[in-house]
Amino acid sequence: MKDLKKLGYSKRDAALVTSLSVRMIHNLINQGVLKAINVGSRVIITAKSLERFMQVGAVPYKKDSSNEPMHRSNRIYGGAE
Repeated sequence: MKDLKKLGYSKRDAALVTSLSVRMIHNLINQGVLKAINVGSRVIITAKSLERFMQVGAVPYKKDSSNEPMHRSNRIYGGAE
């Protein structure tokens, strides 16, 4: 069983493995930097999303693509799209 690759992390576990606070993890999810899945009252951050974050930094995902980062010059701030 120890050979199983972890596919997702709780906010607390994600904070531990990235050395960030739980609040920062929450903010990164809200900013679209980390991908999370809601399962009932739990929030699971994908391992792939955390790996991407550690490689490219706080670059939000594109709205229309699940894997491509949004270029910094294309970020949308505020509510207007």
